[in-house]
Amino acid sequence: MEITNIRWYASTEDTRWEEMQINADAAGEAILAFTDERFQRLEGFGGCFNELGYVALGAGSRTRC
Repeated sequence: MEITNIRWYASTEDTRWEEMQINADAAGEAILAFTDERFQRLEGFGGCFNELGYVALGAGSRTRC
């Protein structure tokens, strides 16, 4: 698998938005197959709050709705 135009950033307590190196040898092959097979009922979906969400919230106004 050829890795092109991919950037990986990570944050820790000590560093923010540090660009990481991608190890192409450890990437493996990405396989995604769509079928009509069903395994379980979807009850909902989750999300995550990360640095990008923090930046977006910081750009908003401080007025409460």
